[in-house]
Amino acid sequence: MNASDAMAGITGKKATPEKKIHKITTHKTDDGKMIHTHQHHHPEHHPNETHVSNNIGEAQSHMAAQEPNMSAQAPAMPEAGAGPLGPMPGM
Repeated sequence: MNASDAMAGITGKKATPEKKIHKITTHKTDDGKMIHTHQHHHPEHHPNETHVSNNIGEAQSHMAAQEPNMSAQAPAMPEAGAGPLGPMPGM
């Protein structure tokens, strides 16, 4: 067994898929602010995130800024033993 295999067993680290937003749900509060909930693909790895916009202009800017982080399809799960940059050497 090589050192990377031994460490994987000790640390319990699992391969993590790329973080992409599946959908954003927005609702308006009583005081006129907008709450955005980002729901990610693979929520077991990337939990929901919540953001607040104070007005419609901020909401539009927020949505435009998030567009590159959105994906209709779930990113593929990396191979077992793969880190964020791909499989570890010798695997």
